[in-house]
Formats: sequence, C-alpha cells, structure tokens
Amino acid sequence: MITSPEWRRVAALIALTLLITTLPYALAAGCGGFSGFVFGVEDGHSYLGKMRLGMRGELAFYLFYTPEVHDSAPLINLPYLLVGWIVGRFMPESSAESHAALIGAFHAFRWLASALLLIAIYRFIAMLIDDPARRFAALTIAAFGGGIGWLLALIGAGDLFGSPPADLYIPEGFSFQIMFGLPHLALARAALLTGLVMLIDRKNALLAGLCWLLVGVIVPFYLAVIYAVLGAYGLLRWLRERRFPRDLARMGGAAALIAAPALVYNAVIFASNPAFGVWSAQNILPSPPPIHYLFAYAMIGALAVGGAWAARRDLRWTLPLAWIAIAPILVYLPINVQRRLAEGVVVPLAALAAVGLFHWLPKQRRLRALIMASLSLTAGFLWIGGLFTAITPRPPAFIDPAYAAAFIWLNSPSGANAAADDVILSAVPTGNALPAYVRARVYMGHGPETLFWQDKTRTVEAFFRAGLSDVERAALFDPPCPPPEGGLCLLPVRYVIAGDNERAFGAESAWSDGLRRVYDADGVRVYATNPESPE
Repeated sequence: MITSPEWRRVAALIALTLLITTLPYALAAGCGGFSGFVFGVEDGHSYLGKMRLGMRGELAFYLFYTPEVHDSAPLINLPYLLVGWIVGRFMPESSAESHAALIGAFHAFRWLASALLLIAIYRFIAMLIDDPARRFAALTIAAFGGGIGWLLALIGAGDLFGSPPADLYIPEGFSFQIMFGLPHLALARAALLTGLVMLIDRKNALLAGLCWLLVGVIVPFYLAVIYAVLGAYGLLRWLRERRFPRDLARMGGAAALIAAPALVYNAVIFASNPAFGVWSAQNILPSPPPIHYLFAYAMIGALAVGGAWAARRDLRWTLPLAWIAIAPILVYLPINVQRRLAEGVVVPLAALAAVGLFHWLPKQRRLRALIMASLSLTAGFLWIGGLFTAITPRPPAFIDPAYAAAFIWLNSPSGANAAADDVILSAVPTGNALPAYVRARVYMGHGPETLFWQDKTRTVEAFFRAGLSDVERAALFDPPCPPPEGGLCLLPVRYVIAGDNERAFGAESAWSDGLRRVYDADGVRVYATNPESPE
C-alpha cells in the first residue's frame, strides 16, 4: 500500500520537478523569437509541426519535411496530433499567435506526462520496496540519476571513441531529459511501467495489455522491450522457482496479444508506404561503445549490485533483475534504433540502488544524501546547459524575428495563405523551423524526415549557389511525375525564402532571376515560383 503521506511527498517532488524543468523555458520566453525548446531544437520544431497538423484538424500523419507525394497514416505521432487538435478547437491554425499557442500546449503536455511518469515510477517501485524512505530514494534516483557524462564533458572527453557520453544524449536510458523536453517518451514510459504493475501486482492482463497498446501507439518498438523483459522475467522465474511460470505465460501472453496490433499496424504501414520506409531506414540510432554505458551506469550499477545482494532471497526482485540482465543485449541488437532499446532500465536499477544504499549505509543519512546528489550531477549538467541556452539568445533555440515574421506572413490569410501541399525551398536551418509556423511543406529541414537527405543537400546548395542547370532548376518548380529515374513523385516548389541562412551560400541575385518577389521585410524575402501567387 502507498499511504497518503507518501503521495504528498511524491506530489511535492512532481511540483519541484516541474518547477526546475520549466525555469529555463520561462527565462527564454522573455526573449523574442524563442523556439520553445532549450535542447533538441531540431526535433522540437518537428513536434510543433505535428501539432500544427492536428491544429488544422488532421489526425493522420504525413512527412511535411519532404516534397515527395505519399499517403498519410492514422495513429503515427498521435499524441502530438491530438494535442494540436485540442489547441485548434480554441484558435484558428492561421492565427499569428498559433506558434505561441502550440508552444504553450507542448509544455502543458510535458507537465502532464512528467507527472504521470513520476507517479508510475513510484507505483512500480512500491511493488518492490515496502519502506517509504527507500521508495522515495529510489524515485529520486530514477528521476534524476545519471553517470559521469558531465565529468567527461568537462575534461574534454565529450567525444570519447567517437561518441558523446551516453547519459547526455540517450534519454530512453534515463528520466530527467525526457521530463525536460520529450513528453511523448515520458507518457510511453508511464504506460509501460503501469502495464507491468497491472500484470505483476494486480494480475490484470486486460489493463496491462491496454497500457501497452498505448505504448505501441506512441513508440511502437518499445513493445520489443516489453516482450523481451517479459521473456527474461519468465525464464528467470523458471530458474529461481524451478517450475514453469504458467500464470505469467497465460496473463503475460494475453497482455502481449492485446498490445500486438499496434506493432503489426506500424510494421504494415512502414512496409507498404515507400516514404515511411525511407524515413525509417534513415533513422539510424546506433548504441555507443560499451564503455559509454559503463560510464553512464557504473555509479547506479554499483549500488544496485549491493541492493541485489541484500534482496537476493526476495522473489519480487526477479522482474528488475531480468530487465537489467536483458538490457545489454537489447541495446546491441542488429537494428537501426539500438540505443532507444535502453528504455526504462534506469527504473529497476534505481530501485535496487536505493535498497543497496540503505542496506550498506543504514544510519549515514548525510552520506546517503551526498551519494544521491552525486548521482544527479548529470541532470544538473543538462539543466545548466538548458539554462545557458535560455539566457544567451541565439539560433537554433531562438528564431530571427525577421524570419518569424515571414513565416507568419506565409501562413496568414492576409499574406500568402500557403496551402498544405505548397513546398518551400530554403536552407536547412530555415526549413527546420518553418513547419512550426507554417502549414506548408519544406523541401528539406529534418534529417530522418527529409527523404534522400544527401541528394537534397546537394540540390539546395547548388540552387543557392546558382549551380543548377536550367533543366535541374525547372525540375524543382515543375517536377515530372513520375521522375525519370523512377521513385516517388515530387510536389513543385512554390516559394523560396532568402535570408541570412540562404545568402551564406551565395548572392541572391544569382538565383532569383525569373522568380517574383512577394515579401520583403527586415532582410528576409520570399519569392514565388507561381506567377499567380499574391504580392
């Protein structure tokens, strides 16, 4: 049971966490042109673009960072579409304030998902630990714990063996970063942990399966983590209890089957939609060398070893031990999203670490507090990085107001009133920010979500350097369908933006011949390729 005083402490930690993680954003919001993000800005713009889809009533996702024509698909990126849809009930998508409204909704989503995650972590921990003090210590370690990535960065080893420290860039393996700015991952983990509690503690396969169905809708390949953990748990139970766990096989199998349609649906969509197939193939997220995982988990892991020894006779710990044992295998499976399969392993590690901390240091409260503070230094490092970003306004976290004004004009009924299938050509930094403001597509702007990234990079650079042949240039504005080389048809480029990002390639006069200027303010110009576009 979890008592009322415990829940009050959890509520206090939730409030403190939301305050801490919101402060950098609040400081940044006081400066003009804030993108809404203090880290992961490129992905952040894509989240707002997905919310903008929902804001205008679209609940089926398509890739707006690429000009290739392809079918949209329901359920993909559904959390952001739904949040945007809610915003759209209160404000038209064409409003000049829509960008600010989407940022506000994103952070409201972040607060809700973070609160649900902390509650789910505590409920999972309470299934394993009886003592409230140990439970709360485990929650704190799970929420803020990390390794020595901060130290590697400070001593200049931030690119050791060609990789940054794992605890600084793999949010799935920890918790602070996802509460700081990745609410869909926080919601997915909350559902994952709640499903385990429903299955193991409540013996309710239906609720567990529904929780995991939600996980599959948000992040489909997290179901692979769930299935692997269940399999490892069943095997370890079999070995420890010396009898086959029929109850787990029956209920776990039923829950897994309830969640399976999400996995099957995504497999079919990505196999049958050529654009989504390319998107998936470009999403390469390999694990770093093993030593980086050692640096990331050594401190928590050392305490967890002590906890495992202290709890070695308690069968409740079979699940956490199985999860920890299977994680090193998962993160090196031969798939393109290896490191994301570290999802959630910090939670069982934190639970065991808290047990170890109290077992070996039963009366040394100050020493325990010091050790827990040292485990939180990575979270502090990330937070300080976000704070520094907030108080030093510069791209990409801050958008040049001149660009922002041009974006708003493009999206406004009194301006260009760009259509959803209008394609805008620009440099990559401009293209990345555009979908957060404008309903139109961009020619390129986001690594995985821009198809054939390398080819488009060459085309964009050649265009702004006036290096395209007449045939190549004409193919941008009136592309043949299907293309001569085969493949997906492309939508024509309707607008070209010229600002400092684009002029860095070469003189504007060299490529603007034959285009009609339709917007010119504060050094940013918009050219139309369609003679009927508005002045």
